[in-house]
Amino acid sequence: MSRSALLQAVLIIACIGLTAFLFFSPKTMLTPKVSSAAVGSDFIFEQAKRKLQRQEVTSINELEKILETKTGSDRLTLLDSLAYRWDVLNEPAAAAEYYKKMGEINASEKSWGDAAQRYLAALRTENDSATGAWLLEQAIECYNKVVEINPENIDAKMDLALCYAETSNPMQGIRLLREVAEKHPENDKAQMNLGILSIRSGQFDKAVERFKKALELNPSQTEAYYFLGYSLVQKGDSGLALEAFKKYSESGKDAQLLKEANVYIDHFKN
Repeated sequence: MSRSALLQAVLIIACIGLTAFLFFSPKTMLTPKVSSAAVGSDFIFEQAKRKLQRQEVTSINELEKILETKTGSDRLTLLDSLAYRWDVLNEPAAAAEYYKKMGEINASEKSWGDAAQRYLAALRTENDSATGAWLLEQAIECYNKVVEINPENIDAKMDLALCYAETSNPMQGIRLLREVAEKHPENDKAQMNLGILSIRSGQFDKAVERFKKALELNPSQTEAYYFLGYSLVQKGDSGLALEAFKKYSESGKDAQLLKEANVYIDHFKN
């Protein structure tokens, strides 16, 4: 896979994954398997290396030793190489650590954004609550850096808002999302994400309105069909819910959402 194709895959996982994570997290996040005090950069690399073949670990360890001797542009180049290596190995949290180190040196919107997106990709599949909390914290830090550098980065603001929605202060995220939606009423992602938060708060009438608006603005926002169907189920409207789930089953991309949609479809048909 080329580097550009790999980056695109990471972006798709992060964008779809955060929405799915926000929706499913109350059902999937487990109790801590490790102490929160133990989770950090060293822990992330240790866990990632345990999954590798011995020769892969040896190669990365050698690059890490070389990194210790590098400064300036040479250090940035090697950090980028290590981040890409972890991307290829499908270990986004480890890759994120190197993109974050790049951001600390070059203070670029891209480096901080690359780190944030990979922390989110890792968060999606993490089932340990202590590690998940750490990944979320890192993502928030990185997205805040992105927004500081470029306050007009709407996607970063929305992802930051959804991250805040998973903390002990969810209203911070809701306010930020509303700010984006009011300033950019044509943004379908803002409507989509506000719909998700409406589901989380049990406001299914508002959720239905948000998802319908998202589809009106962008009919290709297929995930909205799933969440529209879910919201309609909660309102007791099984007929319209079935229609929405069928539309998602025809064009949806997220495996977890497709599985859930097909369960609903089978239920309503029987």
